[in-house]
Amino acid sequence: LEAQIATGGIIDPINSHRVPLNIAYRLGYFDEEINQVLSNSTDDTKGFFDPETKENITYSQLKEKCVKDSNTRLLLLPLLGNGSSSFRTDEQTENTFKKQTVNFKSGKYKGKTLTVWEILFSKYITEEKRTQLVNQYKSRVLTMESIIEIITMIIEEIDSKTEKFRGLRKQVSASELYESKIITKDMFNKIIEGNVSTDDITNNKSVQNYLQGTNCIEGVIIQSSKQKMSIYQAMRKGILTPGTALVL
Repeated sequence: LEAQIATGGIIDPINSHRVPLNIAYRLGYFDEEINQVLSNSTDDTKGFFDPETKENITYSQLKEKCVKDSNTRLLLLPLLGNGSSSFRTDEQTENTFKKQTVNFKSGKYKGKTLTVWEILFSKYITEEKRTQLVNQYKSRVLTMESIIEIITMIIEEIDSKTEKFRGLRKQVSASELYESKIITKDMFNKIIEGNVSTDDITNNKSVQNYLQGTNCIEGVIIQSSKQKMSIYQAMRKGILTPGTALVL
């Protein structure tokens, strides 16, 4: 059932389509106990095994680790080979990372609480970076607070680059807009926190001018007759000289 919810909703066995969790409960497809379990992410809903972290997680969490194949658009779970990660550490360190949690206030994980261990094995952290952070923690080069700060910054940076805006020749990320001083730090934070939409930024006149430019002179209007014509037509009629028309 948790997998059904994560992939669109509970399957209605009668009408052959999916319905939201609350509707399925109202229709009597399961009892109140099951509804409570499905409504709250607990160990009871962690019925899937993560081959990387060796932990039981929900299907939704497993989906978040997937990458979308560019050709087939299918979700693929990335593995390092042989069904397990080459990353190894001692049990005490692993348990310490599993006990420490991070509450995200922005980005893809907004409103969620994840363990540091889960974050280290997320798609945001490369194996090289994961190994580096854990080794620096074990050698006391970094504290747990420092590691949390680093992984949070990595996630925010990556998320900021996924927020794209249509520029003149290519998509422009939120971080690029901020680095170019087109948007303020406050506006940048609002984008990352999801407090403003892409349309809000795109429709902002100041930002729009930098992304798309402003209108150019595309023609002339003869004030006496209110006749409108292109620059080329005005040149052909002798209203504009060839030099002026070329400059325009």
